[in-house]
Amino acid sequence: MSTPPISSGVTMNTLKSRILNPALTSIYSVIIEPPPVPDKGIPLTKYFNDEFGLSYDKELMELTCLEASLPGSSLATIETMDYTGVTEKHAYRRLYDDTIDFTFLVTQNSNYHQIRFFDAWLRFITNEQKGKNINQPNFYSRVRYPKEYQTTMSVTKFEKNLGSGFTGAVPLLIYNFAGAYPKAINSVPVSYDQSDLLKVTVSFTYTRYYIDTTILSGTSNSSSRNPNAPAVPLPTTTAPNQSNTRASWRYSQQELDRIRGAAAVASLARSPLGVRALEGTSRSSVANEIGRQSLERILGQTLNN
Repeated sequence: MSTPPISSGVTMNTLKSRILNPALTSIYSVIIEPPPVPDKGIPLTKYFNDEFGLSYDKELMELTCLEASLPGSSLATIETMDYTGVTEKHAYRRLYDDTIDFTFLVTQNSNYHQIRFFDAWLRFITNEQKGKNINQPNFYSRVRYPKEYQTTMSVTKFEKNLGSGFTGAVPLLIYNFAGAYPKAINSVPVSYDQSDLLKVTVSFTYTRYYIDTTILSGTSNSSSRNPNAPAVPLPTTTAPNQSNTRASWRYSQQELDRIRGAAAVASLARSPLGVRALEGTSRSSVANEIGRQSLERILGQTLNN
């Protein structure tokens, strides 16, 4: 007797263990490495420093990457008719997506680092040196060789159990990109309408990507390692329900609340909207929802912390 083409069913315990622990989209990391130092000329990091007097902050770019995407690919096929009335498709090449988009939160205390760095990268590709008469009609530039501006970057997908006191092994899903560089910086709208967070979206192009599946091991006695690094457990005195439970592998929930509160107060206190909201005279729907009491509560928590 042949096996019927349906599942015979599973127990409730098996169902819970198999599908009730889904992966989350909000836990990831993006690492963008500047292009390596070329054989001749200057590297991108020095070009960026000469332009704005800033050093590339890789950690800041990682923390402010609000949106990313795991890339896709497909197979190119060719049709054949080896059998009468039957058309078959056979694969002959793998095709990669053209671009991958990253959205960054722009921070003012970094001198708009997110916008300036990628704009400098585009000008570095076209070899627009500082001091040239870029505003002149007869300005020209010569594009650099690809090996001077292409780089490697990675998007790592992990879960909350990374660095939360595990004693086993946690898998990492790492997408590595080869020959990557920014292709376009999307327009950033600004308006006198209701204030919002300033974000910039950058489209990267790349030659190909490959997936590196890494198993990260951790033990409960790794006390000598950096407490902010991945795969480092919490101290044994920390209860999972306390307010300082780590919300991620980098910051605790209390630290995240303090940072968000400080950012909200700093942003509102410097604007006329914030002054009107504190006085209770704002016409903004967002400020009315927050209210004077909510702003004072956030400010009080920030000062206390």
